[in-house]
This record gives sequence, structure tokens and C-alpha cells, in this order.
Amino acid sequence: MPKVIVVNGPAGVGKDTFIDYCLEELDPYGDAISTVDFIKDIAKDYGWNGEKDPQSRKYLSELKQIFTDWLDAPFQQVVKSINRIRLESIQYNLPEERFCLFVHCREPKEIERLVFELGAITVLVDS
Repeated sequence: MPKVIVVNGPAGVGKDTFIDYCLEELDPYGDAISTVDFIKDIAKDYGWNGEKDPQSRKYLSELKQIFTDWLDAPFQQVVKSINRIRLESIQYNLPEERFCLFVHCREPKEIERLVFELGAITVLVDS
């Protein structure tokens, strides 16, 4: 199974920079997703302009909670990415255990579940 690495930390401390560096070193064995990116895509389809003001943050948070309660969507997105990595490793004859999937996730309960169910490790990026 690919390694799942949950990356967390305050805004602006370099989480993306850390992941980008890791992906560069792991090429072609690395990938990254966020448990909220697909929610942002849905919100944009319905008029959200990408702003990060308090009202928008509340909107995104509530929308994510709906998709979590209804479809378990954030967790399923991670599982879907793992399955895609597994298929690609077979297709290109690459050892799947060398792959690392970096997951941007902030919610403590989601992080705990990723650790418990997928054996994820966590990395806290701090300035």
C-alpha cells in the first residue's frame, strides 16, 4: 500500500513548499491531494469567487460537512487516490509501497481516521 502522509499546520508556514519539495524528490513516486479541494471546485461552480473571508470560510466548512455527513466524501477522495496509485503502479510496473500520497487535512477527526484506517503518518509543518 502507498504511504499516506497527512500534512497539517497553520496557514502560511510552508506546507505546500514542503510537499512540493518532497514530490520533486519522490518523482515519480509522489502525489498530493487536499480533503477540501473538491469542495472548493463545487463552490466555484456555484458562484464562490475564491475569496478567503470569514463568510467564505464558513460556507466552505459547512459545504464540506454536508459532503462528509452525506457521502463520506473527503475520506473517499483519499481512498480513490490510493486506488488510482495502485492501478498506476500495476500499469507501469512500479512498486506501490514506494509511493507517498500527501494529504492536506486540518480536521482532527479526519486526521485520526486516516491514521487509524489507512496507517497514515502525520507531519506538522510549523515556522
